[in-house]
Amino acid sequence: MGKTGQRATWWLHQQTGHLLKMATLDRLLFFTSRDVVDAVKRANLDESVFAKVGVHIPDPGAIAYLKVKASVRVIGEPVTAADLNLPGQSFRGRVNDNLIEGVFELQRRRYTGTGAPAFPCDYGRQKALEEHLKPGWRIESDDAGLSAEAKGITKGAKDCWEAVCRLSRWVDEHIEGKLEGLSALTTYQRRAGDCGGHAFLLTAFCRAVGIPARTASGCMYSPYLGGSFGQHMWTEVYMGRAGWVAVDAVVSEVGNVDAGHIRLGRCVSFSPQTMEVLDYKVERQHSN
Repeated sequence: MGKTGQRATWWLHQQTGHLLKMATLDRLLFFTSRDVVDAVKRANLDESVFAKVGVHIPDPGAIAYLKVKASVRVIGEPVTAADLNLPGQSFRGRVNDNLIEGVFELQRRRYTGTGAPAFPCDYGRQKALEEHLKPGWRIESDDAGLSAEAKGITKGAKDCWEAVCRLSRWVDEHIEGKLEGLSALTTYQRRAGDCGGHAFLLTAFCRAVGIPARTASGCMYSPYLGGSFGQHMWTEVYMGRAGWVAVDAVVSEVGNVDAGHIRLGRCVSFSPQTMEVLDYKVERQHSN
């Protein structure tokens, strides 16, 4: 167990030292030849990547309040109980070796752009925001083509929030959803990616035009399997006095992210043990 919270057991060939099998995140992985891999057409991962809760909410985007009892493990970065308490999300419980056990309460937060910084903006002197303006792992905001696209999309925007809305809309409309773990640049070039690809690209777009942005990850409620939580990633942008604002380009929620999103870190993998919906409220009329 390292600081990232990852546990793994490895099986090695005694003579060659080659990796044969690995157990991690409650999953057993086998390493084999390409012909065996090609012969596998489908794999059922529902039990290991989704947490069934038995509560069916037809329109997740309408969730305004959610109370969830959870036991989940995350890997990728160290997590503390304090990290799980933020505007719109409270956590009561404990975290031991990245095993999170407790109760989450989530409230939808709305942001309409009031008081948004003028665009283009200048955050160069705020050291706390420096890392959120630079290129990073899977966030190639310095790529010439990607940067030029972002600047073209935001040209003439009256403030940073309008710029973010334009960029999110572009990602929503131009990136096809596919189960591929891709970087921002690859997602942009292929015009396809999973939720992570969408989040990395929107984050890179924002940084390319001087708007502080970062990824957020954890899980999100879905009606799938009669009601369940699955791995998800979205983007957070910094809007001056309003602080960090969540934007989910995958489900077209801009400044209006539903309360079905549980934030567990910035870039973590979600391995559910048990989850239970204790209470929830939906809005009568759901609109983004």
